[in-house]
Amino acid sequence: MEIGRRGLRHLGLAAAAGGVLAAPALAQQPASTWDGIRGRRALRLGVTSSEPWYAKDPAAGTWSGCGVALGRQMARDMDVELQCVETTWANAPAGLQAGQFDTMFVLDPTPARALAIDFPFAPVLYYALGFMTRDGDPAKTWAELDRPEATIAVPLGTAMDRWITRNLTKASITRLATIDETLLHYQSGRSKILVLYHPALVAYRLKVGQGTVVVPKPAITSVAGAGVRREPDKTWRDYMTSVLTFYYENGTTEDLYKTYLAQRGLDPASVPGIRKESLERG
Repeated sequence: MEIGRRGLRHLGLAAAAGGVLAAPALAQQPASTWDGIRGRRALRLGVTSSEPWYAKDPAAGTWSGCGVALGRQMARDMDVELQCVETTWANAPAGLQAGQFDTMFVLDPTPARALAIDFPFAPVLYYALGFMTRDGDPAKTWAELDRPEATIAVPLGTAMDRWITRNLTKASITRLATIDETLLHYQSGRSKILVLYHPALVAYRLKVGQGTVVVPKPAITSVAGAGVRREPDKTWRDYMTSVLTFYYENGTTEDLYKTYLAQRGLDPASVPGIRKESLERG
């Protein structure tokens, strides 16, 4: 089909107008997370006080923990610096959406969070439902805990509460409104057994310096992931998928976990690890 000069002129004006309209839209597109990290030469890690993952020194304002150690390892491998950005578990998805930080480890890939942010297709680590006791010869299976003399403290309405309610029908269970109240109930001796996910038990063990942490059989495990901003460019998400897989499979993540526990004065061999295989094997 032949187009005359007037038609060409109209097409040219339309194209120019389209360019004027498109330019602001392009200008408003934020830089990808990958480009931002490479440009500033810094990886920004979301952190919150939650041992053994993140621990803040109030005097120095510095952060430690196995999550921070993992961030440092990733930053070294990328040849960039690590910057810790304080947040909360509840605010982490919004912080990622707003570009306040680039990732946060041990952010579970729940259905609600997956509506707002992306997750690399690799685990950071695994955790399991466990218990703490002062008993020198603790139970090794959940069935051994299912007896009337087993007095158990657990946070009310949690996944932990729901699981033991379904599966431990003979035990004496006390449900407390908050984790702090649950810890106090156990610490006071009113319950002999404290049921939480095992990293929380390890953190409590670090704090009080006593007690045995057990992951009974069969192991009830859950995956802990890492959150990233949802964006058209998937380079950062895909890079993290590759690197987290590498760290998990070659033992880097668990080595960093064990190193942190040892630095805090706890023998890593005395508590469960963070690999699915070791948790299930016992």
